[in-house]
Amino acid sequence: MKHLSFAKPLVMGILNVTPDSFFDGGNYLDPERAYNHLQQLIADGADIIDIGAASSRPGYQPASSENELTRLQPLLCRLAGDIELPWSIDTDKVEVAEAALAAGAAIINNTGKPSVQMAQLAKKYNAYLVMMFRGPFAASDIMAELKDFFAAAIAEAVAVGVEKEQIILDPGIGFDMTMEQCITIVREQEQLVALGYPLLMGMSNKRFVGTISGGADISERLPANIATEIFSIEKGAAILRVHNVAATVRALQAYQTLRGKN
Repeated sequence: MKHLSFAKPLVMGILNVTPDSFFDGGNYLDPERAYNHLQQLIADGADIIDIGAASSRPGYQPASSENELTRLQPLLCRLAGDIELPWSIDTDKVEVAEAALAAGAAIINNTGKPSVQMAQLAKKYNAYLVMMFRGPFAASDIMAELKDFFAAAIAEAVAVGVEKEQIILDPGIGFDMTMEQCITIVREQEQLVALGYPLLMGMSNKRFVGTISGGADISERLPANIATEIFSIEKGAAILRVHNVAATVRALQAYQTLRGKN
């Protein structure tokens, strides 16, 4: 397993190999363009690259394992042993995750609660395992529900042999959630940090970011993204999953310098 150091906040750059992602759907379906964009994300300072081949945007059309693998395969062939930077596979399908792990992925970014089979894969490949909550919430106390969800998911993964050091938590900002719920999670994320696992926050260009910044269109959300991400780091987030890597890296450099943490 490629070890992740959480001594400083990590920037996870997003690479969507899909026709229908909400931010850049279709831009990187071509394998050459996808690979070039991956290299650009590395040059921009990403600590991790997150690769996905199925959209989870509102109203998305589910992709089969075959579809995901067809989109991913040309890129996986190039990635096998080609980059030293840790990279993750963004999927909820065991077949897709295993193909990526065999090609060198270090992280399973599971879009939802990992199945027993997915946890077993993390154990087999000694990979990090991201556990993501997906709404809607069933209770009014959403932070308590999140903590209960993670406690159950962690227990199931540990029961099949996943080490605690392999586990990363993601509250799934924006997945079947109201704006108020998104804001509450961002404000109260210390409660999740207190569970003792790295917290991954994926807020980049989400609808709630546009709403809290006066209704900014998706093309105008970068300033609000940066403000939200710095706020999240202040609250203890370990990983920021972002589209705009270069801007986020520069903002974090300034923040770290001012805080005396460089």
